[in-house]
Amino acid sequence: MAGIGYFGSVLLDSTFGWTVNWAVLSVVAVVLVGFLGYREIDIAARVLVFLLAAEVAMVVILDVAIVFEKGADAFPLSIFSPHNVVNSGSLGLGLMFALLSLMGFESAALYGEETRDPRKTVPRATYLSVTVISVFYFQSSWIAVGAIGPDHVEAVASEQLVTTFFNLSDTYASSTLTTVLEFTYLTSLLASLLALHNASDRYMFVAPERPTRPNLLSPEQSSGPRRVLPRANSQPAIKQEVPSSHISSSKVPRGSPRAVTGDRPQI
Repeated sequence: MAGIGYFGSVLLDSTFGWTVNWAVLSVVAVVLVGFLGYREIDIAARVLVFLLAAEVAMVVILDVAIVFEKGADAFPLSIFSPHNVVNSGSLGLGLMFALLSLMGFESAALYGEETRDPRKTVPRATYLSVTVISVFYFQSSWIAVGAIGPDHVEAVASEQLVTTFFNLSDTYASSTLTTVLEFTYLTSLLASLLALHNASDRYMFVAPERPTRPNLLSPEQSSGPRRVLPRANSQPAIKQEVPSSHISSSKVPRGSPRAVTGDRPQI
């Protein structure tokens, strides 16, 4: 949240000359995520798909621009030499980058109840996401190394840090693409927060169906009047009293993940 506020404040100041306190933007991000989390789950999913598609498209455009300019030099084979693999860079940072890049692929399992055949759909979605993420990150990183130069990439990345890809865009594409990349970077932070919210909310929803559930954290109680949190993570202090007959019918509270198409939404 602080990252969204800080980077958003810097971006608005450099692009439009607007001075906005980072805390205000952080609060706006929290309110927006809370609103999307309160609505039906398909709305948040559509927002995530749109943001992800925009982010990937911008990076692909940058990759194409670099390859068009550099040609085969955008894919230096020297990065595969044993010397560079063993002695260049930091193994710890590389492992951390790899883990963070693939973080969240397991979320497909959380939505098994929304699929017609979870035993097939969830594994396919998991393997596909890991494959696409791995190929995309590897290809973009490889092209970036080719654009900077294998012998200079460590020094340049250490000096420019988060602005490395933005500077590549200025060099090989245009300032317009750089501005769009900066905004998609900001929306990617928002998308990450929304995805984390959706995942934690889903954990709270499925908790009552597991024998090891912590009852105090369950959004639905197994006995007596059922208590359903519109969004357990957006509004932890708000609870609605809902008759159990409503839970088993198609009239499910708006905030429940089951409100997409009824008691058992299907994808």
